[in-house]
Amino acid sequence: MIAYVTIEEGSARQFPAERPNWPKGQPWGHQLVEAHINNLLQWFAKGIVGQLKVDPVSTRIYDKDSALWLEKEEILKQKIFALEEDIKVSRSEAVSLATLFKESLNSLASAKNKIEKIDSINESLRTNNAKLSLSLKSESERTVDLHSNVDLLSAGQDVLRWRLKLKGFFVYILATVILGTLLMPLFFPDISRDLLNSWYGGMLKLRSIFE
Repeated sequence: MIAYVTIEEGSARQFPAERPNWPKGQPWGHQLVEAHINNLLQWFAKGIVGQLKVDPVSTRIYDKDSALWLEKEEILKQKIFALEEDIKVSRSEAVSLATLFKESLNSLASAKNKIEKIDSINESLRTNNAKLSLSLKSESERTVDLHSNVDLLSAGQDVLRWRLKLKGFFVYILATVILGTLLMPLFFPDISRDLLNSWYGGMLKLRSIFE
């Protein structure tokens, strides 16, 4: 059973430091509290049978503790409010970070697609360059062959020119011989007659060999 007893102001059972006759400003300590509790136990033991456990609470200390608790409660409420505001800000920042993260993922995916396209273009360029190199190599070989053919044609043209010149020279000599033969009887009739007789005699001898 718990019994609450109210001690009147200024009575002998009041805590000494709260009595009107207590010197103002005089300090008190734990020993005074212990002595006051023992006095209360002795006083209550005279009229109450049982084990007593006295826990006196001073009105002034109670009010002071209540004010302190109220102050602590207000401070806790302010801290809780500040924490709730921080939580709201943190949630807002978390939403912003989630949005930025999503945008970053989209940007990363877009960049990855662009890189894949660039790699594909580069691969296509490498393939085209390889084909172009083969084509240029083939054209270069054709150019070399063409130069070789041109050189051969040039050499052939030189040979042909030389042959034409030689044929022209033979034709010129033949024409000169024929023209000289035709004109010789006019300018040298005796010599022409002797040559014709010699030629005719030779032909007869040649004929007699085959008969």
